[in-house]
Amino acid sequence: MTIHNDKLTKREELVQTVKDLGQSVIEMAEDIVGDTNYLSDLDITLRCEAFSDYSPSIDISKTYAPPAYIRRLVGEENIK
Repeated sequence: MTIHNDKLTKREELVQTVKDLGQSVIEMAEDIVGDTNYLSDLDITLRCEAFSDYSPSIDISKTYAPPAYIRRLVGEENIK
């Protein structure tokens, strides 16, 4: 019976960690997206090791289109 309770406790800890990571993404959403008009791709990865002592983390990867390409594509006058 103890093993089952330990697994349930680990599950509850993992659920709370996922909720904490998600809340952090919500709170940092403005900073994550930023102010650029050239963001073309945004990847957010929540990392948490289910059964280890590693700290959870949020990995953010952004891809930007080259501004000169966008200006050429749509015309300089349409870019802010």
